[in-house]
Amino acid sequence: MKKGIKIFCILFLLTILFSSCSNTDSFSEKDLEFTVNNVVFRLDQDVAPLLETLGDEYETAEAPSCVYDGMDKTFMYDSVEIYTYPLNGKDLIDEIAFIDSTFETKRGISIGDTKEDLIKAYGEDYTDEGGVYRYAVKKGDLDSPCIYFTMDQDKVVGISLYSASNM
Repeated sequence: MKKGIKIFCILFLLTILFSSCSNTDSFSEKDLEFTVNNVVFRLDQDVAPLLETLGDEYETAEAPSCVYDGMDKTFMYDSVEIYTYPLNGKDLIDEIAFIDSTFETKRGISIGDTKEDLIKAYGEDYTDEGGVYRYAVKKGDLDSPCIYFTMDQDKVVGISLYSASNM
């Protein structure tokens, strides 16, 4: 009888050990936060504080918004691009796209990481959209905030945090 209890305890401890090696908690709005210099930025908030934190070395482009009154804007830095939409006199963050490995997601994934790294961090509850892995707050809902990982030969080559506010 004692041998059975020992085996059970060992298996139980191994299960806990291996389950703690992966951060596959449910995907949530918290996963869509973008941190720069220990300051957290969220989608659908005013872009001004983020631009102030990143600095003024960016290029900008704008076009009339298809959804809102005013201009959609893109702020292009060397390592990240920020897409905004106009609402109530402010430019709100619609999307943040990583250009290189300078920045990482809340779960530690950056451009250049492997598919294995991605699955370990986020789990397998994604939608594969032709080599683009989409983790959504509401799985299967195209209007749901999400994160996109563009894959090429099992490597992350693009990351985008997307609010889906202009859907």
